[in-house]
Amino acid sequence: MGILAVLVVLLVLLLASTWSSAKSYFAKGRLSGMEEATLEIIRGVCSHYEQAGQATPDYVTKAVEAVTTFARRATYEKSIYRYQARLWIFGDAIGAACWRRGYEICKAQMTPPRDDKIHVALSLNDL
Repeated sequence: MGILAVLVVLLVLLLASTWSSAKSYFAKGRLSGMEEATLEIIRGVCSHYEQAGQATPDYVTKAVEAVTTFARRATYEKSIYRYQARLWIFGDAIGAACWRRGYEICKAQMTPPRDDKIHVALSLNDL
């Protein structure tokens, strides 16, 4: 009877350690995937908020640095939550910068021509 109890306890410990290991492995892979996806997003979205001849806005630079310099200090579950918080800030900064660029471009297109310029708008049929 004693040997059976020891075997049951060892089996329960084996299952618990297997579950813990699988959970940790999943969280580590999830965090790595988030980091890789973020780097790809940063690489792809740069053209939408950068303007030729102008520096990148400070809040965008700070958000990108916060995301790229993320250090894993705590457990993977806590790291995922911290990384998600930084991603929210990053997304907000990128959205604001893209909106600002689009607003400036539209504002430049909508301004009336200067006094020494004439603006003529013709349709394709008139041309």
